[in-house]
Amino acid sequence: MTPTTDLSAATLAGADQPAKEANLALVFRQKEALLADYLAAFAVVYYRQPAERAPAQVQATLHIETADTVFPPATVTLQLADTFTLGEVAAEAASRLPMVLAGVAEELGAAITRCRLSFPAPEAQTPEQTWCVTVAFGTGLDEAPTLGFSCPGSPTAPRETVYLPAHVQAVFAQLSSNPAEPVGYVFFLAEEEVTQLRQFQTVPPQVPEGGPQQLHQLFEQTARAYPNQVALSWLGQHCTYHELNEQADQLAARLQQQGVRVGDFVGLFMAKSVELYVGMLAVLKAGAAYVPLDLSFPADRVTYILGDCGARALLTHHALPAGFDTWPGLVIDLSLPALALPPRVVPAAVGPDSIAYVIYTSGTTGLPKGVLIPHRSICHLVRAEQVLFQPTPQDRVVQGFSVAFDASLEELWLAWGAGGTLVPVPEETMKAPDALPSFLVENQVTIFSTVPTLLSLLPAGIPTLRLLILGGEVCPPELLTKWASRQCRVVNTYGPTEATVVATAADFVPGQRLTIGRPLAGYEVLLLDQLGQLVPLGAAGELCIGGAALAAGYLNRPELSAAKFNTVSELQNGFAGRLYRTGDLARFEIDGNIDFLGRIDTQVKIRGFRVELAEIESLLLQWPGIRNAAVALKEGADGVKKLIAYLILDPNQLLDEKAVRAYLRERLAPYMLPAALVPLTAFPLLTSGKVDRKALPYPVGGAQAPTRELALPRTPLESAIYVAWQKRFDTADLSITDDFFEIGGNSLLASLIISEMRQLPDFQGLSVKEMYTRRTIEALAAAVAAQAAGSSTPPTDAPAAPPLLRASYATRVATAALQLVSIAVFYAVPVLLLNLSLLYRQAIAGWSYPALLAAGAASVLLYVPLACLVVVLMKWLVIGRFQAGEYPLWGFYYFRFWVVKKLVEAAPTQLLSATPFLAVFYRLLGAKIGKNVYLGSTRLLCFDLLTIGDGASVAREAALLGYRVEHDRLIIGPITVGQNGYVGLRAIMEGDTSLGEAAELDDLSVLPAGQQVPAREGWLGSPAQRTRAVAPTPPRATRPAGAGYLVAQALALALMLLVPSGASLPILAIIYEMGERVGAEASLLAMLPLAALYVLLLMGALALTKRLVAGRQADGTLPLHSLAYVRHWVADAVLAQSLALLKSLYATIYTPYWLRLLGAKIGYRAEVSTLNHISADHLTVGAGAFLADSVSVGAPRVQHGVVSITPTVVGPRTFIGNGAVLAGGTVLGMNNLIGALSSAPLVTPPDGTSWVGSPAFLLPNRPVSTSFAPELTFAPPTHLVWARAIIEIFKIILPFTFTFITFAVLYHYCWRHLQYYPFWSSVGVGTGVLVGLIFGFSLLTALLKWVLIGRYKPSEKPLWSSFVWRNELVNSLCESYVYTYWEAPLLGTPFATWFFQLMGSHFGHSVYMDTTEITEFDLAWVADHAVLNNGATIQTHLFEDRVMKMSTLRIGRYATVGTSSVVLYDSVIGPGATLKSLSLLMKGEQLPANTRWQGIPSAFISAG
Repeated sequence: MTPTTDLSAATLAGADQPAKEANLALVFRQKEALLADYLAAFAVVYYRQPAERAPAQVQATLHIETADTVFPPATVTLQLADTFTLGEVAAEAASRLPMVLAGVAEELGAAITRCRLSFPAPEAQTPEQTWCVTVAFGTGLDEAPTLGFSCPGSPTAPRETVYLPAHVQAVFAQLSSNPAEPVGYVFFLAEEEVTQLRQFQTVPPQVPEGGPQQLHQLFEQTARAYPNQVALSWLGQHCTYHELNEQADQLAARLQQQGVRVGDFVGLFMAKSVELYVGMLAVLKAGAAYVPLDLSFPADRVTYILGDCGARALLTHHALPAGFDTWPGLVIDLSLPALALPPRVVPAAVGPDSIAYVIYTSGTTGLPKGVLIPHRSICHLVRAEQVLFQPTPQDRVVQGFSVAFDASLEELWLAWGAGGTLVPVPEETMKAPDALPSFLVENQVTIFSTVPTLLSLLPAGIPTLRLLILGGEVCPPELLTKWASRQCRVVNTYGPTEATVVATAADFVPGQRLTIGRPLAGYEVLLLDQLGQLVPLGAAGELCIGGAALAAGYLNRPELSAAKFNTVSELQNGFAGRLYRTGDLARFEIDGNIDFLGRIDTQVKIRGFRVELAEIESLLLQWPGIRNAAVALKEGADGVKKLIAYLILDPNQLLDEKAVRAYLRERLAPYMLPAALVPLTAFPLLTSGKVDRKALPYPVGGAQAPTRELALPRTPLESAIYVAWQKRFDTADLSITDDFFEIGGNSLLASLIISEMRQLPDFQGLSVKEMYTRRTIEALAAAVAAQAAGSSTPPTDAPAAPPLLRASYATRVATAALQLVSIAVFYAVPVLLLNLSLLYRQAIAGWSYPALLAAGAASVLLYVPLACLVVVLMKWLVIGRFQAGEYPLWGFYYFRFWVVKKLVEAAPTQLLSATPFLAVFYRLLGAKIGKNVYLGSTRLLCFDLLTIGDGASVAREAALLGYRVEHDRLIIGPITVGQNGYVGLRAIMEGDTSLGEAAELDDLSVLPAGQQVPAREGWLGSPAQRTRAVAPTPPRATRPAGAGYLVAQALALALMLLVPSGASLPILAIIYEMGERVGAEASLLAMLPLAALYVLLLMGALALTKRLVAGRQADGTLPLHSLAYVRHWVADAVLAQSLALLKSLYATIYTPYWLRLLGAKIGYRAEVSTLNHISADHLTVGAGAFLADSVSVGAPRVQHGVVSITPTVVGPRTFIGNGAVLAGGTVLGMNNLIGALSSAPLVTPPDGTSWVGSPAFLLPNRPVSTSFAPELTFAPPTHLVWARAIIEIFKIILPFTFTFITFAVLYHYCWRHLQYYPFWSSVGVGTGVLVGLIFGFSLLTALLKWVLIGRYKPSEKPLWSSFVWRNELVNSLCESYVYTYWEAPLLGTPFATWFFQLMGSHFGHSVYMDTTEITEFDLAWVADHAVLNNGATIQTHLFEDRVMKMSTLRIGRYATVGTSSVVLYDSVIGPGATLKSLSLLMKGEQLPANTRWQGIPSAFISAG
């Protein structure tokens, strides 16, 4: 446990910034440590709840919050075992907490006020039922947190949780004071709780002291007191106490004469008769112990018992059946007269500890075991029951049990201890329950002791009864209602043979809960766990009995006696001495009564699930018409075990099996449902009268559920995976050979299981992809084992590089200040140009309109080369040559790097892509680029370290940046693309990589740092791996760019520059005229309609350019440097300009119409979002298809001087996920899905299949959303179409309106300012005005977000809902205005997160952010020092099935998200973890702290 320090808010507020950051971090870490310790403490208390337990995983959910912020809930899995020490549990909890708090900034973490730790309630029927401990922090860390407890989902808190906060606090204290204490022996009960347990342990009434201490002496005492009272009434034969005592004396003397000595054992093998009871008393008088045997016992069982106890003699009153020939002992047949009158009995020298009788019970080995009952114990029972039941000489006690069952002792001595009459029931009457009531009435029975099974067969109403005693098995309270009355007391008793018949008792009161009551006088009851520790008050524990009535042990079973009869040193409740462990579960009620919960060994296990049979039986007994029920675990001929329910129905009652099953399904977990319901007329019974579960028949017939042979885990790895699958699938019907997807698994379930398993040391490197490629437990375990074996090689002895020091606080502040100044300069440049144009306005006032137009066109055209030259000049001035190496983030070298990066990004290079002019620009920046190189991408940087050989091709969106940021480090490395090499669409080459001559890095592939691709090899995937050898291409020289082509390309470039400017001329003219006529302020009111007009004009100009200049592009191939290519380039440039300038038009209801205008075939109700690239003439999109954000579709392949153009088809209702890549020629059928950041399969996939990854692999069992009606997804009604159309008009034109107002106000302000103030004053103040306007509209965007959306929360929304449209409107303002004018300059600075925080995102300090790909802002949690590299996507939503599914994602401290990687919602990147470039983190996936991952989906990597 971490010590705390008082860090008040005032102290923090007054500290300087470095100290403040350090103090916030300290407070956060201290609270994290406290939460970890409380989690460990609660986990220990929770784990200790079951009395019987095994090593287990426990899963907690943490809900953490500050005064005004609720963190996303997080789950933690901990390993627990009784042998683990507290220190080990605390250490594991501490290692888990960073994942829980991943994404939480230090300032936010320091402000944590409350945490709710919850575990599933032990007997939960629904997931909502939990045990929840609330840890509330004070205002200062010197204040100890306060604990509270609740049970969400339950109407009342269970009794065992009353003291739970105190238990947690007690364990918490011991984490530091006693860390070496094993979990199983930690004492944590509260003092008040122990006091109550001490009170419940026994009862005040005591048995009378003194009196006889031998059982036969008790009888003799009664005989002297009531000599003429009838002691035995048997079939009309009445025997008084005096007569019975005399006959017993005579037989005792005869036994002594025939060699029976003190301490001997004598068997009683007789039916009920006077001789039986005489023999019982005679054996005791002779000083021996009797061994009762039932006539139903088979001969081998009887002979075993006689041999086991070494019986001296066997008393019978009939000839022995066959099978006794081998027993050598003395057989005395009492039906034969004695040969001579024996002398008088000699008083035996026996003491209280001498054995009175031995009862044999069933043993776990299959052989019966003898329980030795001394005189002291049975005499104590007789006296205790005299106190409890108050029998009188007038009572007539029925004797129905076999004397081989210890309950018969209760019947005998209730009568004989009080002078009453014993009335034995003939065996034939006991076997015919219908005859029993009349027997009881005829014999005027007043006391009846029986078992519930027999009682359930009897009609109510025995008018002579005054006392009904139940015992021997669980008694349903419904059974007793009809027996209880004013004249008949009903008592439920409990007691094992080893505690001498009865140990506890409770009177039955209708309407009150039936328990087994309190201990009898002189008995003590404790509830302990498997290690002998007291269980919490109200918790279930093993019922352990102490006191004066315990058995002496088991005959000839010293090991068993030692195991079951323990002598314990003093426990915390004051008990010390000998006790018997019953093997029964029970709990104390609030009044001290004991609630019997069943046998521990009847809590059967079905393939890992523990099931209490009594729970199922109790529910069945509540069904009308079911008189009795018994459930047993039965094994069929196929070896499969199933739960079978056996039922006895009321007369004339039919079983409605369907209704009963439905009733059970509502109340029981699936694994507890009986496989069959079997009605019986009667249950087979043991001698004791209990149900003989072993004799219950296995059901036959065709109604059985189908079964199969299950393969169970064989290794620890298989067992761990088996447990994880079993938990998620909630079934016991699981085999290690089951296919994950065939039994109902899906992508989300795979991520959840894998992430949970990564918390175990053996599975930290397990990838979600493994679940798709190794789909059984067996195969998955083998893969993990192989991975462990492969990583067991010793590390190399290469010296480690010295750690890179972080930039100092002063350096970071200076860098941030320099960045702000640089940003001001960036904003000042357009203001400077505007003021220059205004300054010379008078000079050109007399020019003609053609001259003005020509000058405007010239300025537009000259802007590109001049701007590029300025960037080149500034690059060489600011950084000179890029140098490979590692540099501190936020250091001065980083600042110079950032300035150059911003300048290059601001250069007007987008239209230069795929032209020879881009290579010229990059050569001027220092890149070594050969001849005839095709550059389709502008994602290049670190130019001095970039080498591209002759004839190489770099496809669109490929990234050869040469840098990456990881863990506060800027890492720069060289990149080489060999001659004729090919870098595919959206492929990435990290620093320190090379692509050999004619080698190919395919689409959506990444070459990790340090990797080299040999010549003429094709590599694919993330990370890329060799897939093929590249066949040599026929020698064909690429035609160099001739003068004619270059002129045509330059003209095409000029055209595409002038088209947007031309579309804006009417708007500028209108604005100018309105300013002149109605004033500048009034003209602002026209900006909204003017924005709409500009959109229409630009759309028209681009569409006209496409049709007139580019025409319709044909499929096939064409030379790179040709006029045909220039036309193709114009077609692509039109699309590029529309995507750049009309971005707000995309992802609207109008997008399909626009794309059709450009030549694409778009089906009815298809949805197309903000694409990165499409080839319109070659694209077919089916009806109802959905293309999500950042998709690239159908880009041509340019290689070896040839442009290959092939059509792309997206079938009806097919979904293309965010960032997916469909290469030209892809054909997808109906209802396919291509996942986020994935490529399509190389061949057309079957309809209805889903694919993910690069290369793509099948995604089985994708969960399909059916939450919403088709009217909200695929088939909207007219009113929704109109509503969306209206809202999306504003989505399209509002960003343009903001832009027009911004520059109109700036224009008018600068114009007026220049009239009164100097030029540079106008530039300076105008820069401030521009920044203020952009900032103001950014604030307005944030305000609109909070008004239109509020706070984003995890939820699902259908496509045709206003929430989605409102969300898209806000995103449109962000993407088309805020990100362009406000956020773009700030990326890569400490201020980049400000706007996102304003929108509701949770960012820590010092976050490196080089992306704006965040949409549902409130759902993003990014902690301090995290890194979001260029183009990383924080994907808090997906739109599969036209349902917008949103949830949180969290990125921990110092975690890194690589270039162009995608992080899906419900995922967590742990502190210090790295998701490298072009990787996909699946929904629900978690990356453990300080690990490295790469791939689509991500896979563990050991280095790099």
